[in-house]
Amino acid sequence: MTVTSLASYAITVVGKIVFLFTETLLANKGVLSIINILDSFVYLGYF
Repeated sequence: MTVTSLASYAITVVGKIVFLFTETLLANKGVLSIINILDSFVYLGYF
């Protein structure tokens, strides 16, 4: 892996961790349906 692809991969992983953490917080506030839609887009690789 080149440094660029490694950095890109790291950013993606950190981004997903942050997203899941945010999702958990929002789920506790009842915003889960919106987040689930975004979640499916993220894991399909659109973002």
